[in-house]
Amino acid sequence: MKSEKGKASDLLSAFHFSFFIINYHETTR
Repeated sequence: MKSEKGKASDLLSAFHFSFFIINYHETTR
């Protein structure tokens, strides 16, 4: 259960990170 939650949070942070990168590129274009 602990590893599942860790995996989920890793996926969530990765999603937020990629979303931030996309937003950054959109605003600088």
